[in-house]
Amino acid sequence: KNINQRTFEYKMIKLDLRSINLYDGDFDAFVPEIEGNFHKWIDLDIGIEGEPVSSIFSFCVCSPRWIAHNCSKEGFLWGTRTLIIEKFDHTTIRKEIDQILEYCSKDTWELSVANLLKFFSWEFEDYNQ
Repeated sequence: KNINQRTFEYKMIKLDLRSINLYDGDFDAFVPEIEGNFHKWIDLDIGIEGEPVSSIFSFCVCSPRWIAHNCSKEGFLWGTRTLIIEKFDHTTIRKEIDQILEYCSKDTWELSVANLLKFFSWEFEDYNQ
């Protein structure tokens, strides 16, 4: 007897970074006024590879020096979804984003978003249907 065995290829979705933008300028052109002292919000346009739809996810990038300076004003500082980095290094920031997207690529968009929310805020996070 010949038994035809089918092999099923398991595919996870692959998250695709479409663009990186600052709230108030061009990510690639940004250079802090004071090196080592900065705070910027970054928007990421993320979708599923091969599909046209995407969503905006955001996070803050700031330096330890900026945190120390701003914390000293009130004695405390709230923070969430923040990448803390000594200097604004575009390559390092992109590398971190790429690693997060690889880690957060799961079976479905919903599972992927649930993992992305550990690192970024999402434009539809508080959306109620």
